[in-house]
Amino acid sequence: MTTARNRPTKTLFPKKTASLSLAVTQASLFSRESLPSTAAGGNDEGNNLFDRNRDTCYNEHATGRTASFAGARRRRALPEQRKPIILRRKIVSRTFAILGAVLAFVGVGAGAFGAHALRAHFDRFPDLRAIYQTATQYQMYHALGLLAVAWAMSKWPGGWFGWAGYLFLAGIVIFSGSLYLLSITGVRWLGAITPLGGVAFLAGWACLAIGVWRAV
Repeated sequence: MTTARNRPTKTLFPKKTASLSLAVTQASLFSRESLPSTAAGGNDEGNNLFDRNRDTCYNEHATGRTASFAGARRRRALPEQRKPIILRRKIVSRTFAILGAVLAFVGVGAGAFGAHALRAHFDRFPDLRAIYQTATQYQMYHALGLLAVAWAMSKWPGGWFGWAGYLFLAGIVIFSGSLYLLSITGVRWLGAITPLGGVAFLAGWACLAIGVWRAV
C-alpha cells in the first residue's frame, strides 16, 4: 500500500522543466573545474570557453521558449485578425436588409401609384399596364430576396450570399427600372435591356442556393 510520501509527484510544466534541466546539465559539463589549464594564460582561456558554452546552452533554451511564446501569440491573434472580416460581413448584411425593406416599401408605393395616378395613362395604353405590374411584382420578389440574403449572411459565413445580394440589386435596377421607364414613356428599345436584369436575378438565386448548400 503506497503512502502519500511514496507517491510520484507531478510536475506542472514537465517540458519546460526538462529543457531547463538539460540546459543546466550541459552548462555543468563545461564547469571551470573540469577545464584544463595551461601554464601561460590557461585559466583565462578556460574561463572564456566556459562562458561561451554556458551562454550557448542558456540561449538555446531561451530561444525555444521565445518561439513557443511567439506561436501562442500568433494563435491568440487569429480571432483579432478575423474581426474586420466579421465586421464587414455585418455591415453588408445590414445594408442588404435596409435596402430590401426600402425597395419593398417603394414597390408597394409604385403599385399604388400605377393603380391611381397612372390610371388614365394605362387606359390609353392597356398593354403598358401589364408591363408596369410586372416591374412592381419582380421588385417585391427580389426585395424579399434581399431580406433573405441579409438573414443568411448573419447566420452563415460565405461569399456566395454577398454575390446574391449584389445581383438582386442589379436585377432590380436593370429589370424593374427598364420596365418602369418603358411603361411610362413608351420607349420600346428599353425592352432590350430588360433581359440583362432577368439574368442577374437568375444568377442571384443560383448564388443564394450554392451559399446555403455549402453552409448547411
